[in-house]
Amino acid sequence: MKTLALLMTTLFTLSAQVAPVFNIFELGVQPEKTAQYDAVGKHNIQTSIAGEQGTLAMYSVKRKDNPNMAYMIELYADDAAYQAHRATPQYAEFAKQSPQILTNHKQKFDLVLQCSRSGIHARQTPANKKRRA
Repeated sequence: MKTLALLMTTLFTLSAQVAPVFNIFELGVQPEKTAQYDAVGKHNIQTSIAGEQGTLAMYSVKRKDNPNMAYMIELYADDAAYQAHRATPQYAEFAKQSPQILTNHKQKFDLVLQCSRSGIHARQTPANKKRRA
């Protein structure tokens, strides 16, 4: 998380006029499909970070008390970078495999990055606190 905070701070320092995109997806993973989810998620993350200039950070984490509840955390330089990511082969493969791996529990949290004296904070937008992905 320190790395994510550092990336967000750097992002705001370098470009105050470009709005970064910060996504959190909550995904239910079918119990018998966790290894498949881990593999396709790892490929998506590693390929994206290595090859997409505007993809600043991607993390896949799971709840300690429920390893079938996963969270994908993403930080992009701007909406163009996010849209470019969604057009990549690794994202297409993740999207293709998702129906066989994930449960019906899929939520996207729309967040707006905020900057204050004490640092950068992400807050949910009032109109879209929880939206199905």
